[in-house]
Formats: sequence, C-alpha cells, structure tokens
Amino acid sequence: MKTQQLWNYITFSSLAIVLLISAYFLHLERDFISGYRVFKGYIVNDEELSGFFECGGKGGVSFTDKGETGIYKEYSARKVKLREPIYVEVVGRITDDGGPGWGTAGEPWDQNLEIRELQRIKRLLPVACGARPPIEIETTYEG
Repeated sequence: MKTQQLWNYITFSSLAIVLLISAYFLHLERDFISGYRVFKGYIVNDEELSGFFECGGKGGVSFTDKGETGIYKEYSARKVKLREPIYVEVVGRITDDGGPGWGTAGEPWDQNLEIRELQRIKRLLPVACGARPPIEIETTYEG
C-alpha cells in the first residue's frame, strides 16, 4: 500500500508542477502578444517638458499611467528642480498615439508609452543608461 501511495503522490505532484508552469507561460505569452515589455530610462514630467526617454534611445515619447501605478506622484515626490530626469524601470508598451511633450503648447510626441507597472524609480540616473539628457533632445517642427 505504501508504494501505491508514493506513486500517487509523485503523479499528483508532477501534475501540479506541470499546471503551474503552464499557467506561468500562458501569462508570459499574453504579455508578449499584447506588446508589453520592460523599459528602462528616465521620465520628466513638469510644466516645460513631459516625456519618457529610454536608455540608449535618441528621442522621447509621451507616457501615460494605464496601470494606475502612481508614477506622476512618485516623480513629483523625487524631483527638486525643473526638467529633472528621474530613472525608472517600467512594464509597458509603445503605441502610436503620442501625447503632449514640449512647452505650454504641448508640442506632441509621435508615440506614447502606456505604463502598466512601475518596477523601480530612483533619483540617480545610471551612467550606463545612455539616455540623452533633456537639454540635448532635438525637436523638429513642421511648418
């Protein structure tokens, strides 16, 4: 009888592990299909400039808090000067509906980062990030 119980235990444990792993990969596949991934870079969100600048990127995009992460409040709590970059790591996706960016007229960005999850936020920008500071961002205007 003990051998049968052992085999039942091994069978049910194996089945439970397979189901848990399958559920995890289905969750990852859903995120992959919907375009979500981890973005690292910095945000600026004040009167003069609002945008997300990805590490290694050349330009910026607007950003929205789709996951109600409180990123606007977190940014305001950390910034001490105008146009200060705050480093973030977020889960999100890029869309083609850019929002306001530069100045009071809000010259729009071409794309938008929809933020679903805030993983890390800190005041010090990593040197290895390689994102261009807001002072060096080039803008083009049609006209």
